[in-house]
Amino acid sequence: MSLSSTTLVSGSICPVMIASSYSATTDTMNSVIGTAGCSSKLRVAWGPIHNSITTIATSGNYFPFTQSRLNLPFYDIANPTSIVSKPMKTIKYLDCYSQMFEDQAGIGAITSNKNFSIPVASSHKNVKYVCVIPFANTKTDNYATAITTPQYASPFDSAPWTFQPGSSIRDFQVQVGNKNAFQDVHSYDWVTFLDEFSKLSAVNGDLSREISNGLIGMEKWQTAQRILVANCSRISEADVPQSIKISGTNIATQGTNLLVLVVYERSLELDRTTGEVYRAE
Repeated sequence: MSLSSTTLVSGSICPVMIASSYSATTDTMNSVIGTAGCSSKLRVAWGPIHNSITTIATSGNYFPFTQSRLNLPFYDIANPTSIVSKPMKTIKYLDCYSQMFEDQAGIGAITSNKNFSIPVASSHKNVKYVCVIPFANTKTDNYATAITTPQYASPFDSAPWTFQPGSSIRDFQVQVGNKNAFQDVHSYDWVTFLDEFSKLSAVNGDLSREISNGLIGMEKWQTAQRILVANCSRISEADVPQSIKISGTNIATQGTNLLVLVVYERSLELDRTTGEVYRAE
């Protein structure tokens, strides 16, 4: 693409970016927009019909647009004194490890309670919280026509927006290292979910309940979005990798596949002057 002439043929959306020109007569852009920025030398034409028969002069008869938008960006460079004096910056962010456990909490229709104890990971440190999402086991019985098709992969199911219908897990416990997230195993209900979920990114240690809110209500959680959350920020070590294990009892009448999400904090240190990453954990 050349800018040596006043006729420029390009695309239909954001066709070209024209740089600024300076007063020197040797600048190529001066022949296009002029040294004083005079718009009389800048012509904009458009339309799919532009050839030797339909020229720029006649294309306006078919596409009678009389206005165009010319954006001129201005850049204000910030004072780099603070960056040069303290170039190192530490960034902390949350990362997520996920793993699906199939057939661990029952297969197909079950007539008795199914206990499960699953080791999840042993290489993560500074764990913030653990989420367990139940999906229906689709190997037998009511899902006989959908064998090997997960619930969240079926086009006829509302999953993964919703989870296993009728899911019920009792005696739920999350263990990080040798510490338990809950003082005692119990029936995980809406109140437990609300207490654990409201602690995530809460202000004042979740003591200011008037500024905590959520989009999941009790009815939605009990019927469609029965996710289990355990806040592990107080029982995890910041510098020591720890093992994670989840356990519980599936008391529903159907087997459950468990999607486990382990959210942990990571950090990296970079030089803002060069963009080089010095340390990543």
